[in-house]
Amino acid sequence: MRQHVALDSYTSSPGWLGYLHQRARWRPELAERALSLVERALRETECWPSALVSSLCADPGQLSPSGREQAALLAERGLLTCYDLESLADAPGADPGEEPGAEDPQALRERRFDLEEFRAAARLVMNEPTGGHLFAVAAELIVYPHDDAGFGFVAAGPRAPRDSLRALLQGDEVFALRWRGQPDR
Repeated sequence: MRQHVALDSYTSSPGWLGYLHQRARWRPELAERALSLVERALRETECWPSALVSSLCADPGQLSPSGREQAALLAERGLLTCYDLESLADAPGADPGEEPGAEDPQALRERRFDLEEFRAAARLVMNEPTGGHLFAVAAELIVYPHDDAGFGFVAAGPRAPRDSLRALLQGDEVFALRWRGQPDR
């Protein structure tokens, strides 16, 4: 997975395809709509993920009450690599000039894909302040939620369903699709 995704800037990844983002002001319920669009597209392109890769961090003091509850459940399941960014920054050996929860590619944890875990973690990323990364990884495609409300896509092989994925995702009245080399649709 690491050979396909540039962790410092996903859009710099060699196989970066594009992203789905909201056209209007974000509302938390839009996370469900974005998840449904992406799930349908993954099923119809037969590009279902087999792994979930995460290095997500969350600071409970920055989360809403429902976000804290969600993050605590994800931490119990091992989907958050840290659940307290402040204590991470104060840890012995921490670089005081480094942002708490700064991405460490070595911190990525891989596990078998579970749709409910992915949905819960993606909701947290889209609706709450988090750090780190979250990826759903299929043989030919990598999908990631992003904090400005939507999902991004990176080809992980030559048979990534570029055209069919784009066709399934464009034309939504709430979400626009920004595809490499093309205007928003």
